Amino acid sequence: MLKAERQDAIISLCNERRSLTVREAAKALSVSDMTARRDFDELAEQGRIARVYGGARSVFDSKAAGPLEEATHRSRPGGRRSEKEHVARLAAGLVKKGDAIYLGSGSTIETMVGLLPRTRLRITTASLSVFGLVVDSEAYDSGLYELHLLGGKYDRTTMMFDSPQTYAMIASYGFDRAFESAIGIMDGIVYGHSATAGYTVRLAFGASRESYLIADSSKIGKRDRDGYCSLREVDALVTDDGITAEQRAEVERYTKVIC
Repeated sequence: MLKAERQDAIISLCNERRSLTVREAAKALSVSDMTARRDFDELAEQGRIARVYGGARSVFDSKAAGPLEEATHRSRPGGRRSEKEHVARLAAGLVKKGDAIYLGSGSTIETMVGLLPRTRLRITTASLSVFGLVVDSEAYDSGLYELHLLGGKYDRTTMMFDSPQTYAMIASYGFDRAFESAIGIMDGIVYGHSATAGYTVRLAFGASRESYLIADSSKIGKRDRDGYCSLREVDALVTDDGITAEQRAEVERYTKVIC
């Protein structure tokens, strides 16, 4: 199947089901998760689907107001790929040799995986997509990364493990630094796709010496369905230099800004 045909098939599946995970697309089209993920990213940049944690939503889904706005923004020249890479690089630069880190979910966290220092790290995540990216990395192959996947009930929409078993596992961990992304930041509240998944993040933040929210500046001033924590609960927001003076002043009422 040609790339164009494969991407058209992804759009058709997304429109038919209203939402589609990377894993579902990979299985339906008999391709790797990595190939499906790249297709999702390209289609989102073109505004043909709306990218969400672990997958995508149809741009014709009238009930998906938040992600529809995101897809429109992605269709602008250049999209947000460079901003996400900038944010991910800054966040990866905060990681030190020998750190135990927690990685949340989302495209910026996924980008961060490939930018982590090639040094000994203990990496823990509840995200299946992040887990797969670490497994595919050269640093993991060479034995530099010790990798832990938090288990429990699997949420196919977010591609995360999220249940009381997950929460219990986090209680046994301690982290030097924890990183999570967001789909909206407004009035000091951080928004995500799921309040329950947000509980996992809050536990990880509580178990970490330092916690960081990583999000490109387009997320500031937007809200979505579920607020999962306060900006006061993170040590800093890592973002890009597109943040305005007004936005920075608002965020700094609650936490530090790194850009």
